[in-house]
Amino acid sequence: MNKRISLGVAISLIAISCAITFVISWAIFKTDISSKVTGIEEREKIQSKVNDIDLVLRANYFGELNEDDIIREIADGFINGLDDNLSQYMTSQDYYFYQMKTQGVLIGAGVEIANESSGYFEITAVYNNSAASANELKVGDVITEINAESTKNMSITSARSLMTGAEGSKVNIKIIRNGEAMIFDLVHQRINITSVYNKLLSEKVGYIRIRAFNDTTAEQLSSSLKSLKEQGAESFIFDVRQTFEGELSALQGVLNQLLPSDFVISGISENKSTDIIKVENTEYLQGNTAVLVDSGTSYCGEVFALSLKHGREANIIGSTTKGNGLQMKVFTFKDSTAIRIPVSEISISESTFNKSGVKPDFLVSLPAGLESKIGTLDESTDTQLSKAVSLLLN
Repeated sequence: MNKRISLGVAISLIAISCAITFVISWAIFKTDISSKVTGIEEREKIQSKVNDIDLVLRANYFGELNEDDIIREIADGFINGLDDNLSQYMTSQDYYFYQMKTQGVLIGAGVEIANESSGYFEITAVYNNSAASANELKVGDVITEINAESTKNMSITSARSLMTGAEGSKVNIKIIRNGEAMIFDLVHQRINITSVYNKLLSEKVGYIRIRAFNDTTAEQLSSSLKSLKEQGAESFIFDVRQTFEGELSALQGVLNQLLPSDFVISGISENKSTDIIKVENTEYLQGNTAVLVDSGTSYCGEVFALSLKHGREANIIGSTTKGNGLQMKVFTFKDSTAIRIPVSEISISESTFNKSGVKPDFLVSLPAGLESKIGTLDESTDTQLSKAVSLLLN
């Protein structure tokens, strides 16, 4: 039975409906405006502070003001003021070297370094056809000085910056080897980075070490897989221990060879999810796999390990990884400078690892002092590698 309501009641209901709609819309509008006003106010505070300092300096400073240095330090300070240790400001030269490394090219002395227990830096890799290899620098050498400056407690970022430079320029380093001090002048030169190494282990197990993820890694991986399969490899160990360099874009071509089509890696920001990587292929690697990780495995290395775990049930062996699970993105400016900042949290099959790290399926420690020799050890000395071989064979 239809019920009629009076015109007055209808008008009242319409008025109430409009009021509710207005209140909701106004609340959303106020929230949006409030956030924008807050952002504007904060920007004005920053600009006001910089302007105040600039006025005082220009009116009173006894000395010369280097505009380029001031701009660089302001940008550096802005990034350093963020609550993370991942964001980075790059000068035009820094950005050039960053682009080169992303493309698989290094312009530098030809070494990789890591923090050493005494506070100095240890050489962990020497690139072929580099000044370092020509001067017979060795893995395990300890760098105590760079350009006559002590490296004790120097940041690794500063040290790496000093070990790269314009092609043809030089860097002077002092090393300690077996208690003996040695000094070298190394010329920075263009080096094509070998990021993938392989060897056949016993019992048809192939070993692949990925040291970085750059634009050439996918092609190098393809060649390594082909070589190992031709030698009879049926199972594969992927080693991303101490692998911290690279960009997620380089993982696309790598994972296309290893995971089933449509496997997705997502980025989550403000409750929104976007695809970072979506695997596309018609076929991919067959056979059992395992992944080696450690506390030096970071960012791309962590994404690689967790993707193989969820995408093909690979066992992860080693120790908990670093926990750099935020998607980094580069933004460039008109003066060829750039910033690299986190824009979302990486999610793989609804699993995240930022700060917590990737937990191995089999927790196996490596004997102390062997971290710098990863990739050169065999199953008799590398306990993590030995465990991976055992799992694949059984």
